[in-house]
Amino acid sequence: MAFSPNSPRDFKQALANTLTDQEVDTFLRQPDSSPSFAYGALMLPTILKYHTDIDQKVRIQKSMTKATLHGYQLCQYADQGMPVIVQSDNRDHKVEGILVFGLNREQRNAIHELESGLQKLASVQVQICQRRLKDNKHSMRMIDAGAFEWNPAGDSTTGNHFGLKLIRGSMWDVEPFLQSPLCRHMVQSQDRRSREAALEDQERYL
Repeated sequence: MAFSPNSPRDFKQALANTLTDQEVDTFLRQPDSSPSFAYGALMLPTILKYHTDIDQKVRIQKSMTKATLHGYQLCQYADQGMPVIVQSDNRDHKVEGILVFGLNREQRNAIHELESGLQKLASVQVQICQRRLKDNKHSMRMIDAGAFEWNPAGDSTTGNHFGLKLIRGSMWDVEPFLQSPLCRHMVQSQDRRSREAALEDQERYL
């Protein structure tokens, strides 16, 4: 999974982040905080925080790691930029994205409100690379997670999902979205909210 040198630092940190086995176990033991698999704009930490009302200062990338979902394909709906995923009969097909740990129910509900409609929440298994704390060796691990998939009107083959266009490759290209007015608005909004929160904190202690 590659990224552009111009990608946001927190996004590159999320992609490069390899959690230890103990960190993964700790996340999975947290009550009511099942992992979420992101493959579109929510892979970007700032955009994820925007939609889940998380302060920009929170380093959420520390609870994110790259992940692979097998048996799915990446598509676009009509000419819209946001991707969707559909199931495939071929297990070699895959979608690369980011697994997010530690979101609470309210934050996951915010994602549900954003993604639901033409999509439905599905229980999936994604593969991550984890690092063993005791000897620093790496191993692959399957994790149960929630992911939003296309809500099919026809059968399970991509060609019968009207309006869907198959995306070449296994990972959505975030670069066009990063250059969009919508993304710039979200980033500016997060920065503004962070500054306002900092001013409120200062005034509280004056």
